[in-house]
Amino acid sequence: MWGEKLTFKRRKTKELLAFLVDRKGAGVTVKEIGARLWSDNGNEDKYPAYVRQLIFDLRQTLAAYDMDHIIVQNNYEYSLDTQKIDCDYYSYLETGKPEFHGEYMTQYSWAEETCGLLWKKS
Repeated sequence: MWGEKLTFKRRKTKELLAFLVDRKGAGVTVKEIGARLWSDNGNEDKYPAYVRQLIFDLRQTLAAYDMDHIIVQNNYEYSLDTQKIDCDYYSYLETGKPEFHGEYMTQYSWAEETCGLLWKKS
């Protein structure tokens, strides 16, 4: 299963996984996830229910690849167990390889801050 492309039911589920990768194992609440994934919308009351649906969808998707164990829930926070995944972003932070060429999750506006930090590191 390694190397296969994951298929998500919802576009935002893929973004949720990307956001959890970006957080490098730090826990985030449902409210924080909603604020980041819908930063351009001020209707925060709708986020918790939809974020929970995304988390459920993410767990189901990962379970199909026997990878659902990478999602960690600690009380009201969600994170990734970064020791259980192979990620070029984490490899770059640890070793500087593969080289950073200026692109990092360009489809997500919330990733701009991390991209700026990666530019400084390179």
